[in-house]
Parts: sequence; structure tokens; C-alpha cells
Amino acid sequence: MQRMNGSIRTPAAGRRAGKSLSTCIMVLCVLAIAAVFCGQAAAEGFVAFQSFNYRDHYIRHRSFLGEITPIQSSLDKADSSFRIVPGLAGGKSVSFESRNYPGQYLRHQGFRIKLHRPDGSDLFRKDASFWTVPGLADPSWNSFESVNYPGHYIRHREFHLYLERGDGELFRKDCTFREVNRDGSRPAGTAIVPPRRSDDGFVALQSYNYRSHYIRHRNYLGEITPINSGLDVADSSFRIVPGLAEGKSVSFESRNYPGQYLRHQGFRIKLHRPDGSDLFRKDASFRVVPGMADPSWNSFESVNYPGHYLRHRDFHLYLERGDGDLFRKDCTFRAVGR
Repeated sequence: MQRMNGSIRTPAAGRRAGKSLSTCIMVLCVLAIAAVFCGQAAAEGFVAFQSFNYRDHYIRHRSFLGEITPIQSSLDKADSSFRIVPGLAGGKSVSFESRNYPGQYLRHQGFRIKLHRPDGSDLFRKDASFWTVPGLADPSWNSFESVNYPGHYIRHREFHLYLERGDGELFRKDCTFREVNRDGSRPAGTAIVPPRRSDDGFVALQSYNYRSHYIRHRNYLGEITPINSGLDVADSSFRIVPGLAEGKSVSFESRNYPGQYLRHQGFRIKLHRPDGSDLFRKDASFRVVPGMADPSWNSFESVNYPGHYLRHRDFHLYLERGDGDLFRKDCTFRAVGR
């Protein structure tokens, strides 16, 4: 028997204390490994896709088939981790590469979502490529439309993933997902618009090649500037709403001029109040596509001038078409919270 600090400690008690200490150390090691795993996934560019109407379920592969399930084990985490890469079919599409089966991608085959390795065919590249569009149930989330089956979307049904077309509230919810890190936070540089919002739903749109500059209105014209004052914050805050012209587009409503929207007119971006015309609704509506300079950011394509994008030039905002590295960077933005 030992006396320690005025108390009597028996050998059995010492063994129990030692066992408890060993258990604690083991638990801490497991937690540390898990933290490294999760942090490494985010650092390496891997993300998960959360279901809109089953918030504890995420897209994953299991037996090479697409599913949505809760994430409870390390295998679940690995199976539900994907890297968003430029679409295998090219253009402005994206593809989803598996973390634990590198070089294999989600694709549709027989309208079922599966995980396969490319076979070199043009069909595979198209089957594995999707357009990123505002969420059918909530435009601040995302839906993924097939490149080779326009109007067909990745959706879950009975917790399995399919490529389907449809309508109705349930269909729209089943087709809606968002990109998250393992802790449930939105990753920096996400392809989803908007990745982060303030509590009242307003975001700022950050320039890709001038990281200190944000889209704002000034004298009713679109600009990009640094944000230094309260007025700058207000002028650069927008609510992303369903497009005034069509369901798959978005519009940008001003925070400090509610009811007024960014629109193009004479190829200059301006802030105007709707005049009730179909032309205004189209001028103020943009399709959200993966960023031309970086697919984890976004670019905004005009609804009524396809191939023309919102871009900055000499710090003013225009609607233009073009090519080249500078053009692609000028057309690339991301939504961030305050």
C-alpha cells in the first residue's frame, strides 16, 4: 500500500488508474488521427456533398454505386470525399473524382450514378461531366445537370443516386446539394454560390485576381473596389435570388437599394430597378458556371447573351466575351460572407 498526498492508494487502485490513463491516451491518439484525416481531406481539396432534405446524409459511393448515407466511420468519410475537377468532357462542366479510388469518377450509366474508371471513350467523359447550376430547391445550394442529358439531374431516391428529370417540390429537394468540409463548414473557394452568407442572406463577390476587391455599385454603375468604409460594405452586399428571367439563373439584388438589381445595358453592368419588361429580366439574370480561371470559384454567364460573362476591366464591370488567361481571371469571382 502507498500513501500519496495524504490518501491511501492500493496496488489495485494504481493498476486501475494506469489502465484509465492508457485508455485516455489511446482515445486521444484516435481523435488526433481523425483530426489529421479530416484536415488533410480539406487541405488536399476534397469535399463532401450534403443532401438538402436529409441534412445528415452525404453523397458517397458504396460497392461502386452512388448513394446518400450518414457519415459515421472512416470508410464512410473516405467514400464520401471527392475532388471537384474541370469536367472530363470540357467546357464549363465539372467532374467528381473519388478520394479513395483516385482516377475514378462519378458517372451515370443506365440512369444510375456509379463510380468508374475512364475507358477513354467520349461517352464516358460526357457521362462523368455535369453543369453546376443553382439548387433547384434553394439557389444558394447547387444542383448538377448532365452534360449529355440536358434537363436531367443527379438526385437521390430511396437513398440511391440516379440521373433523372422531373418536377415537383420533392424532386427539386432530392436534386439539391451543397459542398461542405468534414466539420460541416463551407470550404474556402467552393464551387457553390454562395459558399457563405451573412445571417440576413447577403454576400459579397470577391475578385479572383484582385483578392482585396469586391463587386459593388457606385453611382449606379458596377465596379470592383477595396472595402474600407460602411458605405463600401453596403454597396458591395447583394442577395442572390432566383433569376428574374428563368429558374436556372440567378439575379443579384442590392442590399442598400432593395428591389434594384445588377443588369447589363450597352454591355456595361449597372444597378437598376425592374421596369416590368422581359428585356430587363433577361439583362438581370445570369447562369452560374464553374469559374473560368478556377472551377472552385464561379463565373456568371448572361442569359440573353450566351458566351458573354460578367468581367472587370480597369476596375469597371462589363458584360463581354473573350479568351486568354487575363480574360478568364477577370471573369472569375466567389461569394463570401462578411
